[in-house]
Amino acid sequence: VLLCLPPHTKDITVAECSGGPNTEALMKGIYRETGIEEVCQKYDIPIHYQMNAAVVEPIDPLICRKIEVLDVFTEAEVFINLAKMKTHSLTAVTGAAKNLYGLITGLRKVEQHANYPKIDDFAALICDINKAVPTDLSIVDGILGMEKDGPSGGDPKWAYGILGGVNPHAVDEAM
Repeated sequence: VLLCLPPHTKDITVAECSGGPNTEALMKGIYRETGIEEVCQKYDIPIHYQMNAAVVEPIDPLICRKIEVLDVFTEAEVFINLAKMKTHSLTAVTGAAKNLYGLITGLRKVEQHANYPKIDDFAALICDINKAVPTDLSIVDGILGMEKDGPSGGDPKWAYGILGGVNPHAVDEAM
């Protein structure tokens, strides 16, 4: 889950961009199933359902000069990145930096995996995304993480911790 909000206000938007066609119906189902919809309704927080992309350019790119990401994050005054601690079949772990891959809209994720199938190239893409859309705060929920067969299948693993910081790579290093 990724949050964006302007400073000194109660204006918060919750946005997520899972893999797949990213229709509004699919995203509503994901938010409902994960409990995010219920929390947002309770606190009157809007959920962003639109999957419009904006082109961003990382500073000093490693591998990708232009990246299409969910537009709401390019418009946010404050960007809080909320990640879940888990394993990943390609990158070994998913934390704060890898969570920004979630900015890539829908089926573009499959395309980017095909464009960058090697671990070093994919890791460079993750770095470029982090350069192009910097976060103000990254938090990794490791209270109950996941190990083996990630990113979508695996076994629950109690790690009993929450990590956070302004640099997603430093947060991941601590993780």
